[in-house]
Amino acid sequence: MIYTKAEAREKYPNVEFFGNNFSIGNNIIVRDNSRVQDNVAISPNVTIRDNSRVQDNVIIGRNVDIGYNVIIGENAVIGDNVDIGHNVIIGENAVIGDNVIIGRNVIIGEKAINVRGNAVIGDNVTITSAPKV
Repeated sequence: MIYTKAEAREKYPNVEFFGNNFSIGNNIIVRDNSRVQDNVAISPNVTIRDNSRVQDNVIIGRNVDIGYNVIIGENAVIGDNVDIGHNVIIGENAVIGDNVIIGRNVIIGEKAINVRGNAVIGDNVTITSAPKV
């Protein structure tokens, strides 16, 4: 379902919604002090934990768990069945494939495309811009 800012705020009162056009599936949990920007699509069965930020034009697939203090940059795509640990930064235009596990304290650079499905990225890792993993 596509929500306006007012509708999204009514459904999720502890979340900061900016702009409009949020596509939000069923069984979504968005925790306190999280922020969702413009034109974001969130598929069913997604959890976004406290103090996380989802920037403009992000697409989040089904069955995704986003940890505390996560930033997902503009135009990023997160596939299905992805687990993102706490304190992670995913850069603008990054593409994370299906079935990826991202540890804690990870930085995935801008345009880091093709983090392919079934990959595991351990804790305290930095992936620079535009690699293929």
